[in-house]
Amino acid sequence: MKYHDDSLISEAYGKIVEAETSILQDIIQAVYSATDLETAKAIFKDRVEKSRIPEQTKRKMILLDMPRINDLARFQQYVTNSMMKKLGMGV
Repeated sequence: MKYHDDSLISEAYGKIVEAETSILQDIIQAVYSATDLETAKAIFKDRVEKSRIPEQTKRKMILLDMPRINDLARFQQYVTNSMMKKLGMGV
């Protein structure tokens, strides 16, 4: 006897991954559209604070990682790597 439809589970999982990916893409695009480091950091901080990222991880990102980065290109790289890590594709 089959209690669930595997195709429904796959479809639901695909929608979750797609939604998470689009949110991450939105954050990355917003940070990359910033013309200076302070604007990029403000955008990232705002998006991270509103996200469902665990509080401990948020604090690490905002209080420890962000202040160490003093270059826009490096910050954009940090954001990209952070988001890839969240998707399980960490570098």
